[in-house]
Amino acid sequence: MGRTHDDEKNRSALFSGTSRNRPGDRPDGDPEVVKMTMQARKLAGETESTTQRILSRVNEAHSLGTESAVQLKEQREQLYRIEDGLDEIQDNMKTSDRLLRSIKSIGGSIANAFRRKKEKKEKVEGPQSGMAADRLQFEQEKQREREREEERQKAIAAAGGDPLAARAAMAKKEAAMAEAKGEGEGEGEEGKQKKKGGFGSGLKKLFSRKKGEAGAGKGGESKGKNLSRSEPVGLSSDYADQQVHATMKRADDNLDEISRAIGKLKGLALDMGDELTTQNKVIERVAAKTEETDMMVNATNRKMRKML
Repeated sequence: MGRTHDDEKNRSALFSGTSRNRPGDRPDGDPEVVKMTMQARKLAGETESTTQRILSRVNEAHSLGTESAVQLKEQREQLYRIEDGLDEIQDNMKTSDRLLRSIKSIGGSIANAFRRKKEKKEKVEGPQSGMAADRLQFEQEKQREREREEERQKAIAAAGGDPLAARAAMAKKEAAMAEAKGEGEGEGEEGKQKKKGGFGSGLKKLFSRKKGEAGAGKGGESKGKNLSRSEPVGLSSDYADQQVHATMKRADDNLDEISRAIGKLKGLALDMGDELTTQNKVIERVAAKTEETDMMVNATNRKMRKML
């Protein structure tokens, strides 16, 4: 038997929350109501399962990101050790070069030896002073990088291990310092509003609930005024199924967890990007020092072959 116009009207009123049936008039035996209730339970269960899977994937990604961040930190320390080793090799090569020149000068006369020693000293001190200045600059830059890393680690520890919160605290501190100097006017609220958006808020909007008052009944009585935040869309409080309510509440809690986890993952990704930028600078310095050391070794070998 097909549906009548009244059946369609009652079904629409049931899901829109404007049904005029009183609690005592609930048609529990109506097959249509039973079918719609089962559909609501099924959809609520699927929603909870989906959000639980998403939360599991996000947590897994955060764990992998944390492991990668630890490995990157260890890699940076190795690069620093390599750079220190190259500096030590260059110092040893400079000492060897000075010794070779001293040995070569012994074959001349005393007068020529003194004169030659003075000329070589003037000739060598220029490049050495420049190399010493470069090395001092590298050491200062390395020290600044380590100080920034220590400050970032302290901020993360103060924020309870949350990289995003630590980054926000550091940004707030820098903004306060800039404001004290007369800079950064008009950038506070707009930047904060932009940071509040993101993937997590989009998911919450997807599963948002309709709130408000739906006028129904005689004498201007209103229904739906006391609908809870987790109540399914379209079901009035008179016909709301408790199991559906509980399931949707768990799904909504999962969405909150997903939003927080994605925020932490975003902060972790930004920190890893900064770490890679720092390491790229160290790698460039190591490459330049490696080439310079190779040239010094070749030059020393040529001098030794000539002496032999």
